[in-house]
Amino acid sequence: MRRTRIATISLLLVLSFAVLSITINPAESRDLYYNHYASDLYSTTWLMQDSDLGYITQAFSQVYDMFASLGLYYFYPGYGWVWSGYYTYSHLENFENQTTLQRVTDQITHCEGYHDFSTVFYYGHMNFQNVGYDWPYYSYGFREAAPVDAQTANTIWDRDIVDYSSDNHHFVFLWVCHNGNVGGSSDEYGMPYAWTHQNLNQYGQDDSGYCFIGFQNASATFSEIMFQNATLTSIYKHWLVFFYYYALWEAPYRRDVYGALDQASKQAGYNDGWTDQYNRLSQGYYYWWPGGGGTSNGTFWGKMRTWGDYGIYLPGNMYSG
Repeated sequence: MRRTRIATISLLLVLSFAVLSITINPAESRDLYYNHYASDLYSTTWLMQDSDLGYITQAFSQVYDMFASLGLYYFYPGYGWVWSGYYTYSHLENFENQTTLQRVTDQITHCEGYHDFSTVFYYGHMNFQNVGYDWPYYSYGFREAAPVDAQTANTIWDRDIVDYSSDNHHFVFLWVCHNGNVGGSSDEYGMPYAWTHQNLNQYGQDDSGYCFIGFQNASATFSEIMFQNATLTSIYKHWLVFFYYYALWEAPYRRDVYGALDQASKQAGYNDGWTDQYNRLSQGYYYWWPGGGGTSNGTFWGKMRTWGDYGIYLPGNMYSG
């Protein structure tokens, strides 16, 4: 039997936020019209393997809880830090397997109109089509929610996004094939441009204040093994939860996006973190695809790409006094 182990200290850190957290049902939405911060999580179960479905639910619940537990704290002599009653993320939604074009565009409209800084995460499958430019300057999209065994699922295209977004979505993370291929510079192609309306640097090192993470070509499934040796087996779902932990919750100070990429990779098993020569995300790797949606199974190369400014911080706990 394969022995799965996440480093004990790090696992305790990930779980420790529950002690500080405000009790919130992950199925509930939060929709307070304060001019603070917003986060939306989306996915689809279409074409998902049985081994992936449980990990999707776990990851979304854990990431949601980390966002939901962040707030403003005041310091009172003799008492220490006390929660003020205000949340960091006054708008927070978990749309696991509830992704539709209408919902996504409604959420973009709301976040652009009522909040200063918004983040988005999507996990699922892609689509692309030629719009008159040479490869890879195509139009890209991700799929709406649909039953696992449906013949197809509708696509939400970059050109659908760009008509509703403007300058509010500072961090967008699409765990989906091909949507990180190009940054784009028009409303005809490119998910990074569609969400941010910025011409983002492809190496994650500009100072735009916007960051987009996606995959060039193939993306891995949550259940696939990322790293394995005699004492540690980590899957991509573990990496994702560690990423959000370091970006949102690590005490005493959370990390910027690059720091979270780096630390999550170290916890997954790569001693040199994000730049480790064997890191399957940053360096590229062949990921398994079981087939479906008109495509055959096989292994396909892909890598995670960061566009824009990976030096930005996601809003975390706020302290005053």
